[in-house]
Amino acid sequence: MSDDTRRIVPGESPPVPPEFAALAERSNGDDSHVLELSDGRRIVLGRPKGSTIAQVVKITAELTRGMPVGEEPQLVAMTYLEPYVKALLHVRSIEGKPTMPLSNADAYNTLADNLTDEGINEIQLAVMEHWPPPSTRHKPEIKKNRSRSDLS
Repeated sequence: MSDDTRRIVPGESPPVPPEFAALAERSNGDDSHVLELSDGRRIVLGRPKGSTIAQVVKITAELTRGMPVGEEPQLVAMTYLEPYVKALLHVRSIEGKPTMPLSNADAYNTLADNLTDEGINEIQLAVMEHWPPPSTRHKPEIKKNRSRSDLS
């Protein structure tokens, strides 16, 4: 085995390349939060970088690959998986070890297996508390301009 080969052990976070190490434990001026899971593990959560919508769509599509496209089982599975994928996109580190950014279904499954169902549910609740989805009260007010000069 070469030095470049990284071994993934079930139940553990995959090894993280050094270039991703700085993503974890960032708490100077950003909106990181530390969550202690019921099993005692400390998780650092932070707002995901980039377009989470694109990431969620890509990962859920990969997770439901093989299901009939556009049919009810696939749509139900995608709807069910979406909040879990969104929640895990917030995980930056587990017990001080940085996690790799979720970029595909394999990375999602590895992280989900490590955290267990109970841990994922706790993370999902923490994400909803610290980064709630936008609502109508966050919507900017749009006023209709009733001037006739704007219509010509």
